[in-house]
Amino acid sequence: MVQLDIDMNDPRNQNPESHQEADEFIENFWVRLTDLYAECVGFDKEGYAIDARVGAVAKGIEIAKSWKLN
Repeated sequence: MVQLDIDMNDPRNQNPESHQEADEFIENFWVRLTDLYAECVGFDKEGYAIDARVGAVAKGIEIAKSWKLN
């Protein structure tokens, strides 16, 4: 997992493309951090595997929201 800042005003960052291996399926999309947990739950219900690191970050954000730590 990598965290980085992306300049969304730079046209090169408007429509990112993935470069995957032959046996991978990667789709790029944007999710607001405040919606990340709900998106993960939805994908899990659809049968997608959620990376544990992404799930942990999403759950942490959800806990912070419930405790009003933002």
